[in-house]
Amino acid sequence: MLTEEVSDAYLAHLKKLGISYIFGGIERLDFAVVVEKLKHLFLIDELVLEGGGVLKWRLSE
Repeated sequence: MLTEEVSDAYLAHLKKLGISYIFGGIERLDFAVVVEKLKHLFLIDELVLEGGGVLKWRLSE
């Protein structure tokens, strides 16, 4: 998951390593966008969250 502000050099680095990515927002990650893209692109219906309160709070917004 990346924002659209990521540098072209970093995208080229990921491509060279064969790492796929999705954009999840312009300046900040928008978890609603991320979840929708995961569902649409990869048919993911459920997520397991491993993290602290900040992650859980951001996803509940």
